[in-house]
Amino acid sequence: MPAMSDRGRRLTRALTIALVIVAAAAPVANHIVVMTGHGVGIAVTLGVLQAIAVGVIIAGVGGAGHHWRLALLASAAMLTVLVLGLLRSPVFGLRLAAGSSHTLLYASLLAVFAATLLPGRTPIITVVAQRLNQRFHAGMLRYTRHVTIAWCIFFAGQLVASLLLFCFAPARWWSLFISGLNVPLVVLMFLGEYAIRRRRFPESTDMATMIRGYRQHHAALARHGAGTPSEAAAPPNDGD
Repeated sequence: MPAMSDRGRRLTRALTIALVIVAAAAPVANHIVVMTGHGVGIAVTLGVLQAIAVGVIIAGVGGAGHHWRLALLASAAMLTVLVLGLLRSPVFGLRLAAGSSHTLLYASLLAVFAATLLPGRTPIITVVAQRLNQRFHAGMLRYTRHVTIAWCIFFAGQLVASLLLFCFAPARWWSLFISGLNVPLVVLMFLGEYAIRRRRFPESTDMATMIRGYRQHHAALARHGAGTPSEAAAPPNDGD
């Protein structure tokens, strides 16, 4: 029985990783189709998988799967938009799907992150840091709240930039932004925050330890159930 459980966890982890890779690859395939008209079949397949992947990403924000209703809504909306667009033409459908997936993903993440900044709530970055960082201390509360705000600004910036490019720039610029620059900008944001955190809190957990903690946390959730509340144990934030 434990062997079956371990195999199931490994399969779930592999599928999750595969879907995240698809979420990154699908916009690139869409951009190629929009620019060249080639690879429509592959791009459509990746578009369907991307809709599922976005739901997985949103549901997993915070590491506990609390946002599954929003995830299902986002995935269903993306699939609907893709199908309606394809009824007009493959290129139009893929372009519409690329824009809607970018908008739905970042709007959903903005809503999830911003909601945790409301009074009486614990900022989501604080919750994640408390779970993954064994050296977390009260002095980091203000910082993790500010990081949550920074991510909200980043998500809003993605949405505003996409809208401005869509309205006032050539289609290839807009497509390049949401398809080619999307993931690199997220990686730069993550690495920039990590560098600032390590400089401000040298005692904080390094990257390798945090990754191990992330894996251990998800393994624990798989064993004991993802619905186990953990935010109740988090200390209250100290505000701004």
